Amino acid sequence: MFKNILKLAVVALVLTGCSSANQYSSEQIRESLLKSTDNNAELITFYKHKVEEDDSTINLENLAEAYLNYGDPESALHTLENISKDAVTPKSLYLTSKSYFELENSDQAIIYAEKAYFKSEQNAAISNYLGVVYASEGNFITAKHYFELSKRGNGSRVEAQNNLAVLEMIGGDYHKAVDLLSPIYQSEPDAKVKTNLLIALSKNGEFEKVKSILSSEYSSSEVKRMYKTMQELEMKFQQG
Repeated sequence: MFKNILKLAVVALVLTGCSSANQYSSEQIRESLLKSTDNNAELITFYKHKVEEDDSTINLENLAEAYLNYGDPESALHTLENISKDAVTPKSLYLTSKSYFELENSDQAIIYAEKAYFKSEQNAAISNYLGVVYASEGNFITAKHYFELSKRGNGSRVEAQNNLAVLEMIGGDYHKAVDLLSPIYQSEPDAKVKTNLLIALSKNGEFEKVKSILSSEYSSSEVKRMYKTMQELEMKFQQG
């Protein structure tokens, strides 16, 4: 709450200026504030005005991204179609792929994701995304290939290694999953990593380790109930 009040105060201070430089700054701050509060409905309106003023690639990409975050991939695709072929960037290709993926058209999602991957000189984040798309289709061998590429690249090691661990869990190798998850949980605690590590430990029958992680938050009976639930979970790859 205090942070939001502070941001609003900053906006108010900037808006008191009358020079063109201050007006430009106020626009930037409004955009940042809308992003920080995940106000995608207002961001769509904001970027629509920007596109009306200048239908540049970056403005169209920002509008498409806002549509995606709002849950409207069809409008995102329609927006991206206005980018000329010679102005297409790795980001616009990635957003096109993500729009198709949200529309459950994995074939087109893969085509555009691979275009984005090579146009971006094999960007690690896009590599990880490709792994997610292939995994969602059940193509775990190719998914593992892209997660490994992402892990070796400049993307999020935690995210890539977490996804690799999930693939191992789907394949039933919970020991390997624990080996992958334990070091990143120790060095960079993450909610998804923690959840997957707890599931892998439970599937391995390692109750004491599960208890050591959860005992500070839950009672003994709650830990036992959670442990049993996790042991019975059906493993499948989920995005996010």
